[in-house]
Amino acid sequence: AYCYLLSIGFHMKKRINILSMMSCIGVIIACIVAGCASTSPKQVSEIPGSPEVYFDRSACFGSCPAYTVIFYADGRARYTGKSNVDSIGVFEGMIDAPRMMALINAFDRSGFSSMNDIYDDNVTDVATRTVRYRRYDSTKTVTDRFNTPPELRALESKIDSVAATIR
Repeated sequence: AYCYLLSIGFHMKKRINILSMMSCIGVIIACIVAGCASTSPKQVSEIPGSPEVYFDRSACFGSCPAYTVIFYADGRARYTGKSNVDSIGVFEGMIDAPRMMALINAFDRSGFSSMNDIYDDNVTDVATRTVRYRRYDSTKTVTDRFNTPPELRALESKIDSVAATIR
């Protein structure tokens, strides 16, 4: 607004005060710098119950992907690629609150808390998947190798899709 008023005054009087022009340039530069300055990403607000999701896929005798991922309530995520994955090593990132809430809702809808602690059979060369969900004062761990119920398989797929966003 200040520069606009100066330009009107300039056109009306056909002269400009050099100090006013320098002030106008200073205001323009300040506006540009403020508009271009990077802002830090907003942190995910604390989600009730401080949920934590842990998921581990172990190796098998074939080419099963092996990795571990942990999602924290504050949006932090840690992915550790072990073998047969695109990204080997430890990667840390953030997930946004809507994605974390979608993950929590997937746990609630799946009936995870009432699932068996282990799904297995006498089968070799099968990767083990371990899912641990902590919320409030409750922690539930399910180990999955064989005879996986569809709700657990869908939950593991959801975790896979969110894990893919942090590497």
